[in-house]
Amino acid sequence: MKRSVLILGAVLFLVAQMLIAPSPSLANDAWSGLFDIVPQAGLDNEEFPDPFGGEPMDEAALEEALEGYLTMIYIGSLIGLVLGIFILYLFYSAAASIPEEHQQISPPMVWLMLIPVVGIVMMFFVYPGIAKGFQSYFASQNRTDVGDCGANMAMWFIITAFICPPANLILLFLLLFKFRDLASQIPQGGGA
Repeated sequence: MKRSVLILGAVLFLVAQMLIAPSPSLANDAWSGLFDIVPQAGLDNEEFPDPFGGEPMDEAALEEALEGYLTMIYIGSLIGLVLGIFILYLFYSAAASIPEEHQQISPPMVWLMLIPVVGIVMMFFVYPGIAKGFQSYFASQNRTDVGDCGANMAMWFIITAFICPPANLILLFLLLFKFRDLASQIPQGGGA
């Protein structure tokens, strides 16, 4: 019951965030002030230079181009949000597969990583906490064949998030596969 309420709260938070997020039309209103400033910068009010060396654009063409760019950014952000939610769901389900007596973090804490600044801080707790939970469970089962259960990989994942994003992306998938593999080795009821 408690977990389902937290999941429902996280979903409602995400829906509210998407409803409150600025739409492309609202963002275009913010760009409309650009056309009042540009003529003051000494450019002709009728034509704007093309940054790629093409023919100069008139105000309507520039406005259409800006609207297209903003729409692409908005759609890309939504796609990124959906992918992020899916990846966090996979980490959540891996953390939830650990029996409660061995969990080092509460599985719903994974969803806190959706909050922009809080997500950076939560990385330091969530990924190592999931690994420690797996370590605790497999140690209680006297299994030594699982190694460190991804603890070192989790630390490298956090470090590369700040210094090398391409390596971070690779480690994200490796860590996800590692946790999913470990979760599959735990019996359905988290049994002994």
